[in-house]
Amino acid sequence: MHRIAVTACLDEPAKIVPMNSVAAISLAGLQSAAARLQASAQRVASDQNADLPKEVVEQKMAEHTFKANLIAMRTANEMTKQMLDILA
Repeated sequence: MHRIAVTACLDEPAKIVPMNSVAAISLAGLQSAAARLQASAQRVASDQNADLPKEVVEQKMAEHTFKANLIAMRTANEMTKQMLDILA
């Protein structure tokens, strides 16, 4: 499991803060890909004249970006675990 810290404030929703830079970059990529997918889905749902082939490509790109960032996060987690096992 990846080490994360959850911060909370009364004025803002809880935020997930990764404990290392690889996880931070991966998390930002995951959030960006999710936002791209949501924006594309919203355009398809709300615009009768949406360019469907373009939106399918956009959604596939968001999917692959999400998967790539997830793999990077998992790899960083595995490397951290192996490093801790070596040091233990």
